[in-house]
Amino acid sequence: MRNMKKISLAILTLLFLTIVLVFTYSSAYVQSYDSQRQKTPLTQRENPANYPKNTRERYIASIALSECITYEEAERLENENVRAYRLPPSEVEAYKTIEKVSGTVSDLERRDVNISTEVKYIKNFDSGKFVRIEKLGEPYIYMPGVSFGSFSSGGFNKYNYGSYGRISATGSVKYNIGFTFGVSAGVGDVVNVTGSIIGGLNITTKAKTFVMYIWKSDF
Repeated sequence: MRNMKKISLAILTLLFLTIVLVFTYSSAYVQSYDSQRQKTPLTQRENPANYPKNTRERYIASIALSECITYEEAERLENENVRAYRLPPSEVEAYKTIEKVSGTVSDLERRDVNISTEVKYIKNFDSGKFVRIEKLGEPYIYMPGVSFGSFSSGGFNKYNYGSYGRISATGSVKYNIGFTFGVSAGVGDVVNVTGSIIGGLNITTKAKTFVMYIWKSDF
């Protein structure tokens, strides 16, 4: 009888740990846009995630985030720029949200690292065809499929060549995955691991360079 109780207790314990592990693993795949941002919005008005993609409002929020100013201040600056630089009748301003895979990091799996940014560009008034890139907004890095923590770097390099753009950054990525046996420092790009079965694994990678190109075909 005593052995049966021990066996039952062991089974219940194993079942509980399995449930916790599954729950933790699932929770790690729910990511928050706010936690992905490299800069913190002053208020929710400066958070681009609160606006539809490919809109002027989202672009202005991105500029506010980049310059650490309010949405109202960024909108005023944008209006002043429009008045100061008048386009010919054949051209019109437009806005585009660009998101692409910029590189990968690996633990036991290879995982995509994406860069996203807002772009103000000029298109032909009649045909709607792309003419040139006007300005690049504030980029941010995120990892689809995992709970992203942070990106530690010296900042983004943004290059606008008119006909195309380039965004890059070099730094280390921190993210969380469900508890996985075999993940440790030295595996893939991993340099540090903390965590537990209940909280999952917090992984820090070595510094890598992530690059995104913006081409005419993206518009």
